[in-house]
Amino acid sequence: EGANYAAAMGYKKFVVIDDSTPYGEGLATEFSKKVTADGGEIVLTEKTSDKDTDFNALVTKIKAKNPDMVYYAGMYMAGALFAKQLHDAGIAAPVIGGDGMYDAQYIELGGKSVEGDYTTCVGLPADKLPAAADFQAAYEGKYPGEAIGAFDAYAYDAAAAIILAAVEVAKAEGADKINSPAGRDALQKAVAAVNFEGVTGPVSFDAKGDTNNKVVSLYKVESGAWVWQD
Repeated sequence: EGANYAAAMGYKKFVVIDDSTPYGEGLATEFSKKVTADGGEIVLTEKTSDKDTDFNALVTKIKAKNPDMVYYAGMYMAGALFAKQLHDAGIAAPVIGGDGMYDAQYIELGGKSVEGDYTTCVGLPADKLPAAADFQAAYEGKYPGEAIGAFDAYAYDAAAAIILAAVEVAKAEGADKINSPAGRDALQKAVAAVNFEGVTGPVSFDAKGDTNNKVVSLYKVESGAWVWQD
């Protein structure tokens, strides 16, 4: 989805960096495929480590390529240090990443240097959810003064899917059979078959076990916070 947003914003020349983890490598591969298919150009690809803290040599390489945008496939800790060093070196091209970058600490670590950077993250922010008002009220009642996290509503619906499936298996097989091999197999099938209206919208799964409610949001760092764009 990051590639789709990048294309929609008119970016054409990209540098793609991954942190050498399976997560980072997978993101970088898919981003590059989509960018290329959409007519964009990958002018540089490089691998780093998720433990790296000094990116100066890499930044020098990137500066020579003059990209429109830099894709960082990795987590927010190394990503923030990379982005800060990139922008502090005078490279104005925004950094964009995946859900591993969507954390307040990315901004805390990067400071004002990461203003204007982007990330994509699965799902919608809490105030954009179909049942936002009710969920926020219930959350505030249970955890007064605490902000709703990026994945809290999705975790809530995931737990609900397991609970609903467990109830169905208990009715059919007996509650004492849920922990048996047959019960566990039945529970897996029951979870795959759930279909209910959750906080995040309709909850159901396709034949591969992926959610049918596929939503990805774009966020941008504005005035020291991640701000939902689309």
